[in-house]
Amino acid sequence: MRFSRPPLFCWLPTLCWLTVLPLSAELPISVVLREGSIIDGDAVVFRLEDPKVNQAGEVGFFGIAQRGSLSDRFVWIDDGPVWFNSLGPGGFTSGEGAFGIGDGGQFVYPPTIDGQAALWTDRGLLAEAGAAAPGLPDATLVGFSFLEMTANDRIFWAAWVDPEGPASRDRALYRSTGPGAPVDLLVNGAEPIDGTTIIRFIDLDASNGGDHYAAIALTDSGSVDTDLILILDGAFAGREGELVTTTGESWERFQLVAVNDRGNLAVSGELAGPEDRDDVISLDNHIVLREGDAIADRVLTAPALIKGLALDNRGRMLHAWRSNGVETLYLAQDAGDPANTSTALLSVGDRIDTDGDGAVDGAVTEFNFNWTTFRRLDLAEGDNVCVEVDLEGGNDDEAVLCIDVSSLGSSAAVLEIPTLSGAGLAALLGLVTLAGIGLLRRRAS
Repeated sequence: MRFSRPPLFCWLPTLCWLTVLPLSAELPISVVLREGSIIDGDAVVFRLEDPKVNQAGEVGFFGIAQRGSLSDRFVWIDDGPVWFNSLGPGGFTSGEGAFGIGDGGQFVYPPTIDGQAALWTDRGLLAEAGAAAPGLPDATLVGFSFLEMTANDRIFWAAWVDPEGPASRDRALYRSTGPGAPVDLLVNGAEPIDGTTIIRFIDLDASNGGDHYAAIALTDSGSVDTDLILILDGAFAGREGELVTTTGESWERFQLVAVNDRGNLAVSGELAGPEDRDDVISLDNHIVLREGDAIADRVLTAPALIKGLALDNRGRMLHAWRSNGVETLYLAQDAGDPANTSTALLSVGDRIDTDGDGAVDGAVTEFNFNWTTFRRLDLAEGDNVCVEVDLEGGNDDEAVLCIDVSSLGSSAAVLEIPTLSGAGLAALLGLVTLAGIGLLRRRAS
């Protein structure tokens, strides 16, 4: 499957020629699953979530299907469903939101089981509300939010915990390798980090091999100008309001974080400064791309907003922007130089062939990843980039698409950005800032 942009009508031949040239890469696209498809004999798909891709190039995601008058949540890996809520012991309901996939058929997602929030894996129950909170004496688990599963079966998960009853809820970040395995308490939100405690986690990412993890947390600093911090491998790595050493500007807002196995840390957000240049992506505190820059034969014209961000271990960066009202997904072969090495993979409005017959069947009407939710981009080491979109049709059906990027060539073997982590990063940068905003201060997506 390939896609193209619709030509624009105009009178000047030269301008017409420039306009109708493809602004995105002509890359094969496959539809993995679409709303309305029938799976498992009689289940009709009516909702899909953001996909994850493992190191083998297999795609996995969570969805909901209708069986008669009943809805049934399912987990899809590679070419079919591997789990339905209806298979679970007891009453399995819900399950939207966070999701993780491993390299050998492993998965993790957060259903509700008999009325209790839980984490369920391909091997059974990992955690459940009401159970003792690992590493926190006299505390119990209440609920779960962010989930990441890495190639070596490491599961990173954020939890709400009650140390003294429902009126006092803290946050904790854990890591384990599945049911029955030891659980590591990585971050205890009740313990001060740079003098503040954690109210909630805003974002979480683990590297593809599980060697590093990064999180954004809202803290009780007492000021909306300084209340978000960055945590890298359990250590404080920066706070909003501090300077970006390479430009002398300070962070004002914060959106997403991404990390790879080398410890390279990518952050998206906004700087204090002119509004037409304030949205940026940084790599290890170096600004590598910002609003107003030229990229892939176009310009990130203000107002621009970063909608997604991911790193892999090959030195690539997957990033998505909304500029001039149009959302576009880009792949940079060199995360240290995305302005000059990015290819536009797909944009809202691109017309695609959904059945492989060479004819255009519809257009992408919306990307469904969003930094204001648990829905985020994922980038593995292979050449399969997958996203969940709405496709033009009777009801703008949801669909999971995978784009083959193997024709784009080799990526950067080694990033030219210093590799630092945790306290080392903060020390070099003089406690680098990563600005953030609470839910009330978030820009509308």
